[in-house]
Amino acid sequence: MIKISPFTLTEFISKYGEHVRLSRQALYMPNDPLNILLNGIAEGLIDIFVIKDEKLGDFISYINELRSEVAWLHSMDILILASALIDEECNGLITLDSRMIKSRKIGKILHKAKKHLYDEELKRLNT
Repeated sequence: MIKISPFTLTEFISKYGEHVRLSRQALYMPNDPLNILLNGIAEGLIDIFVIKDEKLGDFISYINELRSEVAWLHSMDILILASALIDEECNGLITLDSRMIKSRKIGKILHKAKKHLYDEELKRLNT
C-alpha cells in the first residue's frame, strides 16, 4: 500500500490544476494522473496519512529541525518530510526533487529517524 500525506496530496492537486490550466484542457481519460490517484484511494491501494495528536509534538519538532538545518526547503516540502518522519509505518520518502535527493543534511535527518529517501526508480539514496 502507498501512504500519502495530505500535504503531498495538496501539492499534487495544485500542480495538476496548473498543468490543466497551461494545457487549456481537462485530462478526463482513464490513464489521467488524477483518475489514477482517485481510483487508488477508492480501491484502498492509496491511504491518506493522518497526524495523530500524540505525534503532533514530534511533527512540530521535525518542522523546526528541517527549517533550521535546510534553509532552502519550501514550506510544503518541510511538511511532507515531517509527515514521513513521524509516520511509524513509513519506510521512506519517494521524491523527484534532485536537490532533496543530493542533500546530506536531509539524508542525516532521515537516517537519524531510520527512514530512507528514494528516487523515482525506488533506488535507496542518502542513507
